[in-house]
Amino acid sequence: IFFLFSVLAYIQACRALMITSIVLGFIATVISVLGLKCTNIGFSDEDVKIKFTVTGGFLFIFGGLCSMVAVSWYAAMVTTQFFDSLYAGTKYELGDALYLGWAGSVLYMLGGILLTCSCKRKKKQDY
Repeated sequence: IFFLFSVLAYIQACRALMITSIVLGFIATVISVLGLKCTNIGFSDEDVKIKFTVTGGFLFIFGGLCSMVAVSWYAAMVTTQFFDSLYAGTKYELGDALYLGWAGSVLYMLGGILLTCSCKRKKKQDY
């Protein structure tokens, strides 16, 4: 457990952001499943289901932003250290994991946007 706290502060922050992203994704999935039209779990009112689905979509977007910030922050620090001639530690390069992180974050946010935009309320006609 000592190793967990001996890493640099930005790596700890990136870990926290990624864990937050995972937790938000899990909560968003559960909330979105409750908002599906084909499920009878919880509420059956259509307005409530739309609110659940939109909330799940926003949580997906926020989770994608958390992971995007974490991956981009780590990449910025790696790039800064790589081009710093006075940095004496191990120099890393951008690798496949960062590119997959960016792609996953974009898909995460895109899924949230599509989920949010797919919900339309039925217009009530007043006679």
